[in-house]
Amino acid sequence: MEQSTQNRPDLISKIIGFFCIALFAVIILSKCIYLFDLVPNLIAVVGSVFIVTLCVVVIIKYDYIISKINIFFTRINGIGYGKLIIFIAIISLITKFIAVMAFHINSIDDHSDINVYVTTSKELADYGMVKQYANYCNSFSHMFWYAVFLTPVTRLFGISQLAYSIYLSITLTLVCALVFDTMSFLYSKAIAFSVAFLFCILPSQILLPQYVTHEIASMFFLFIGIWLYFKISKQVKKRYLKIIAIVGSFVSFFLCSQMNSIGLIAMIALTIILIIELIRCLSKRTIMSFAIKIVSLLLIFIIGSVIFNAFQINHSKITREKNNKVLWTLYVGSNYEHNGEWFPDKKWDDYPENYSNDEIDDYHMALISQQYKELISSPQKLLSLIKHKITVIWGNFSYSIGYTNETIPNESISKFYNQYLFKPLTFIEYLVLLLLAVFGLASLIRNKSAKKEYLIVFTQLYLLGTTSLLLLTECRNKYTISLIPIFLIICIASSSNFEKS
Repeated sequence: MEQSTQNRPDLISKIIGFFCIALFAVIILSKCIYLFDLVPNLIAVVGSVFIVTLCVVVIIKYDYIISKINIFFTRINGIGYGKLIIFIAIISLITKFIAVMAFHINSIDDHSDINVYVTTSKELADYGMVKQYANYCNSFSHMFWYAVFLTPVTRLFGISQLAYSIYLSITLTLVCALVFDTMSFLYSKAIAFSVAFLFCILPSQILLPQYVTHEIASMFFLFIGIWLYFKISKQVKKRYLKIIAIVGSFVSFFLCSQMNSIGLIAMIALTIILIIELIRCLSKRTIMSFAIKIVSLLLIFIIGSVIFNAFQINHSKITREKNNKVLWTLYVGSNYEHNGEWFPDKKWDDYPENYSNDEIDDYHMALISQQYKELISSPQKLLSLIKHKITVIWGNFSYSIGYTNETIPNESISKFYNQYLFKPLTFIEYLVLLLLAVFGLASLIRNKSAKKEYLIVFTQLYLLGTTSLLLLTECRNKYTISLIPIFLIICIASSSNFEKS
């Protein structure tokens, strides 16, 4: 009986791994589909053949690739921790600062969302009160809290694209450091270096700080939470320090949810932690510890929500009640005509002015219900919507950058940047990562002696959960920014069993 209980976590981990591999296969297929939507059929066929050929080559040369990875790991482990993390920080800052200078072509005034962020941040810095977009931020609170995140820079430098880019570059460098420190504790310096170094040099990450998007702040708090929970709470010996680390991780995940336009995505991370703890309870029978963490988590979110809501109200000149953003994102996500992506819609606000909040919610629920009935009654429409949303989430070459065409004023530069530089690089980048992830996970599932950490379970569930959520709600390519380091962790850490001790 005891042996059966101990095997449950491993069985659950394998099941999760199989689902994740299936998702990766769907993602690879979505990239092929996107090729046919983007370029002439002949080029798309050539591209698809290239993808299949690459998969075959990786399968045939699998042992050779792994042997080279093993040699690399051995060499890196011989270098000191301090030297590696300093090198990572320097490379991260250099690559991002060079990109900021070389591709400083985006205007913060040319996109409505970015304009809300910086204008709100300026009002908070100058007056401590949001005026112009108070009602809008009241309905979409992540915009208010991201403006708060930008306020220190705005207070010092005013509204400056360059200052914001440098600030976000430093933020992403801190994410690299957190990833490195966590992975070196759980695995090895070689694994940690591989993940952090790739995160520094990927084209999508080098160019990302030009965009003043709230997903960067959300990613930052997500990885503070991961660092506190998976590294610090396991490293410290004293019980009160463990409690502080765990509570701190829950607080960080709460802050992540406040920065994300779909706060439920950060809730996925918290749910995953509870699932992980439940798996541990099955093997160690520490049900009381699990219950205490659930209660702590609920209290942090309840108290935090009350405090944050009161703070926002006290620093905003609100003149009307807020809309329910959860209902809005469900409405957009189930709209077949607009493929589940954002669109301006008059029907959403077409209700009598004297409606109460409850009546407005009922009106919106009726709209959502009608759309779901149409999808259920027409399986062809439902499958078409799912196909399009998966392609937008994972197949799109621009991957995490949703503002490019709207914020580059020069048309020729925009065309070069999109078609000949960024999209081809990110396509190759993520195709290689996908293949590494598939074969790494497959090996991890097969190898009973491989080193397994709950962080791998966490990353896989976070990936699956976020994808599932975006299939239900408003679908935007840039919402998956925080999944880039998650992807890297799966790719590299799942290959840790190839590393010689």
